[in-house]
Amino acid sequence: MDVTIRQATTDDTDRCGSVIYLAFKGIADRYQVPSFFPTQEFAAEVTGSLIANPSVFGVVAESDSQIVGANFLDESDIIRKIGPTAVHPDFQSRKIGRKLMEALLERGREAVSIRLIQEASNTTSLSLYASVGFDVKEPAVLIGGKPKSKPDPTIEIRPLQESDLEECAALCKQVYGFERFQELQQAIEHFSPFVAVRQNSIVAYATATNFFGHGVAKNDADMQALLLGIAAAGDDPLSLIVPLCQASFFRWCLGEGLRVINTVNIMALGEYFEPQGCYFSSVAY
Repeated sequence: MDVTIRQATTDDTDRCGSVIYLAFKGIADRYQVPSFFPTQEFAAEVTGSLIANPSVFGVVAESDSQIVGANFLDESDIIRKIGPTAVHPDFQSRKIGRKLMEALLERGREAVSIRLIQEASNTTSLSLYASVGFDVKEPAVLIGGKPKSKPDPTIEIRPLQESDLEECAALCKQVYGFERFQELQQAIEHFSPFVAVRQNSIVAYATATNFFGHGVAKNDADMQALLLGIAAAGDDPLSLIVPLCQASFFRWCLGEGLRVINTVNIMALGEYFEPQGCYFSSVAY
């Protein structure tokens, strides 16, 4: 079977969305876990936003004019992020996933580091990512729900503003070891990011608390205050990827009524900075 790897275009949105939906549904059904893409409409919406984003490089695998796979590389900041990676169920086990990964690794060969989130139950993808050079850095859980406690009145929770970008980028570097400045800018344009302010200083921020978001804080207490404030400001449940090395924060989430939805691995190729402070990730890391 001949397979061509080419750059994704806006005309591919619906077909890519279908492939991603079916691929993740197949994995979810096989291992009896929730899918990251519960509907085809959501998969197409995510795919469309990725293809339209100039900071994201997408590729598709095509066979006989049929799209059978897709993969995306977020080039927003110094650390690149891969995902979602998907191959149509009818075309799996034919090394298409490897070709998609190799195309993006070639694209990102000059990057300091490339990272991704891997579903722990999917042993096939774990083997693929490890074989092309990725190492597991953190076991983590996707956890979701509405916390039970009320916000802390002693800390201010407000929307992240343009004037906050430098301070948030500095906080990110303190916690993660690198800045995510462009990602912060994009969050202001596309999401509803929040900051936690204590004594006129930003001590935590979250770009979003759903599929695409990440958050950092100086410590557990600041992150907890931020999440309680965000939850109180809207009706949507939180959805966070929490590394299990943050045992006390994980237990706090459970105590607040959040529940584990899936288990994942944070994987990296290249440099990896051991985070300091409290943080959560997005599905795309």
